[in-house]
Amino acid sequence: MMAPVDWRAAWKRGVTPWDAGTSPPALQRLVDLGTVPSGRVLVPGCGTGYDLAALARSDREVVGIDLSEDARRAFMTA
Repeated sequence: MMAPVDWRAAWKRGVTPWDAGTSPPALQRLVDLGTVPSGRVLVPGCGTGYDLAALARSDREVVGIDLSEDARRAFMTA
């Protein structure tokens, strides 16, 4: 696991191999199959928010948190 300062440096450099540009296919499949229940969902380490977008529906309250200010900024400007 990277130290918080390393995460920040990676985001600042744009070196984010963990950010695939979409939510994982397994999560997308679970959502498509309707197996993710309605209600509250917390996505820790949400990064740029792809998982938040995949989970968002009118019957779900989705909240994401991330340590990286750069990730949060990228999410807010996307």
